Amino acid sequence: NLEGRIPTFIWLLPRLQQLKLNSNNRLIGSIPQRTFLPNRHWISINIGHNQLEGSIPTTIGFATQLEELSAPGVRSSGRNGGTSDGGLTGVLPTELGFLTSLTKLDLSHNRLTGTVPTELTAAVSLKYLYIDNNVLHGSIPDSFSDLTNLQYLYLNDQQQQQQTMDPIIGTIPSGFCQLESLQEIRLTCGSEIFDSCDCCACESDMVAV
Repeated sequence: NLEGRIPTFIWLLPRLQQLKLNSNNRLIGSIPQRTFLPNRHWISINIGHNQLEGSIPTTIGFATQLEELSAPGVRSSGRNGGTSDGGLTGVLPTELGFLTSLTKLDLSHNRLTGTVPTELTAAVSLKYLYIDNNVLHGSIPDSFSDLTNLQYLYLNDQQQQQQTMDPIIGTIPSGFCQLESLQEIRLTCGSEIFDSCDCCACESDMVAV
C-alpha cells in the first residue's frame, strides 16, 4: 500500500537491475529519461497498477538486456476494464525494437496513442505482448509474423482518439496465425472480443481491434 511519488534517485541507482513496485500501490510519477543509459543493466521493471504519467523514454533503446517491462495502468470501470483515466501517454517508442532480450511487454490500460511501430517486431524474443486498452490506431504491421516466439498478443479494446480516427483496423498479417508458439490472441471485432484467430483472422475481412 505504498503511495506518493517514486523518488527520482531510485530510478538512477547505478547497480539496480530489477524494480518491482506493482499492485496495490498508489504511486505517482514518471519514468525519467536518464533511467536508461548505456552503462545501466536493467533486467526487469514491474511498476504496474499504479498511477504513473508521462511517456516512455526513447532512451529505453539502451536497455538491451531488459527482459520484462510491465507498466499496465489502473483499470477503469468501462467494458472489460476500459482504458485508465490516467496512465502513460505518448507513443510506443520505435526504440523498443532494440530490446532483443525482451520477453514480456505489458503496457495495457494506459493512454498510449499513435500506431504500433513496425520496429517493435525486431524484439524477436517477445513471448507476451499486451498493449490492449489504449488509444492506438492504424493497422497491425505485416512483420508481426516475424515474432516467432510470441505466445500471447492482446490488442483488444482500443478507444477512439477522435471521431474521425478509427482504432486499429485491417487484417491479421498472413502467416501470423500459423505461428506454432501462439497460444492466445485477443481482438475486438465489432462489439465482441475474441480470444483466438477465428474472428476474421488471416482472412480478407476487416478486423477492428
